[in-house]
Amino acid sequence: MKDAVGDSGLLSEITGFPTEIRYIDWLVTTPLLLVKFPLLLSLKGKMKTGLLTKLIVADVIMIVAGYLGESSINLNGGFTQLGLWGYLVGCFAWLYIIYLLFTNVTKAAESSPAPIRKALLNMRLFILVGWAIYPIGYAVTLFASGVEVQLVRELIYNVADLVNKVGFGLIAFFAVKTISTMKQIKT
Repeated sequence: MKDAVGDSGLLSEITGFPTEIRYIDWLVTTPLLLVKFPLLLSLKGKMKTGLLTKLIVADVIMIVAGYLGESSINLNGGFTQLGLWGYLVGCFAWLYIIYLLFTNVTKAAESSPAPIRKALLNMRLFILVGWAIYPIGYAVTLFASGVEVQLVRELIYNVADLVNKVGFGLIAFFAVKTISTMKQIKT
């Protein structure tokens, strides 16, 4: 990061952005977020490996398309054909993930214990609302150019990562903790 931004952090010293590092991070972390859905559902023996596979494949498509598109956008040029196609394919994959979550998880959550049902439905909203922040950051660079625009994109991505990863994880953690506490009380 220091090599991309420079020692002082001044705009004049910026030579690049950590696009590769960010997408590698997302390639690892976003599947880990999505795998929580089938894992929480499996607490009652409802694990659907088909759902897990579809979620992970769609997620990888979303991340790879986003990377290919975003890495084709330069600081001075803004919009590119590959950038637009990466954006569209990535958004389509994200919408497919939302479709899977709102159809499969909603039905399966109905018969889950209340804390798990609440967590699943709230986590689903993180994918719908929280992940909507990323296409906004991406679109900023599609239609505008310059170092300042890139900084705005990075700020948007950092805020989205913080909100989504921490919030999502806390919801899942407290759901499992509540279930664990309920089981201890019964015994």
